[in-house]
Amino acid sequence: MAFSYFWGMVKILDKYIIKSFFGPFFFIFSVLFFIFIVNIVWIQLGQFMGKGLTYWEIFKLLFYFGVNVVNLVMPLTILLSSIMTFGDLGEKYELAAMKAAGISLTRVMMPLFIVTFFISILLFFFSNNIVPDFQRKAKNMLYNIALTKPALNFTPGQFIDQVPQFLI
Repeated sequence: MAFSYFWGMVKILDKYIIKSFFGPFFFIFSVLFFIFIVNIVWIQLGQFMGKGLTYWEIFKLLFYFGVNVVNLVMPLTILLSSIMTFGDLGEKYELAAMKAAGISLTRVMMPLFIVTFFISILLFFFSNNIVPDFQRKAKNMLYNIALTKPALNFTPGQFIDQVPQFLI
């Protein structure tokens, strides 16, 4: 009787730890995704100002780059949300209560090990099957924009050789 009650409690504890993990996970993912997208806008789209791109083309280009950003953001998100989860458990003395109940730290961390393992498998298949296609589409779109809407990019301190037989 006591054994089945203990396993029932551990399953509830696992659900609680996973639920407390996904709150910071989604928040941190959205913040980091926004920061990386703003970085892409700052770097990439600055060279396309004045070329008459529509909002749809800009949105499509950001979407193509955003798929690649998921690979960059996900490891940071997992790390920071894990730290925040266990920091929150420690701050509320729930981690101390678990240790006092005889649950090892490895057992407390096991639900997050399993969740991050499944997220890493999904991220592997995502980066192996989906990301190359979107990278190809983004490069193709950048190439098409550069060909169909040519403009000189005057940047201070750099030579421009886009005009044949001239170096500015």
